[in-house]
Amino acid sequence: VRQAVVQREFPNRLRVEILEHEPVAYWGPEADSRLLNKQGQVFSANFGELDNENLPHLSGPDTESVHVLQMFNALGPVFSQMQLNMGALELTARGSWRARFKNGAQIELGRGSEQEVMARVQRLTQTLAQVSQRYGRQTQSLESADLRYVNGYALRLRGVSTLDSTATR
Repeated sequence: VRQAVVQREFPNRLRVEILEHEPVAYWGPEADSRLLNKQGQVFSANFGELDNENLPHLSGPDTESVHVLQMFNALGPVFSQMQLNMGALELTARGSWRARFKNGAQIELGRGSEQEVMARVQRLTQTLAQVSQRYGRQTQSLESADLRYVNGYALRLRGVSTLDSTATR
């Protein structure tokens, strides 16, 4: 229950209004049994009573839950355009963002405001398809990326190695 309001109505009535939490994500460490509602409020619940168990996992300082949810909602559609479904978003204690995807990929987004992080993500989205095609891969073959660099990013694609297998040691 998120909120309950009881009002007395004339002459002999009570009016009860109950608002339930609507979970949109798991919150906190994996073993923690807390959820996040669509207002960004953290609450405890019995996971057995969940209607939708396919919720993303968000984490960060409890005081930043609204901020983490806003960032998740901003980044989700951008990554969906690349056929990458975000399964988790973390704000570390040092203020750095990290996204994990349902295909196992992970992206280090770095620190900064929502606009700064989005600018780095846009740089990735504008070039990932070209880089992937160069190595005969799809964007979904992304294994990891590090966007914390000022003028570029580091990238790892599944099945692609930069080592020359014919070179001798």
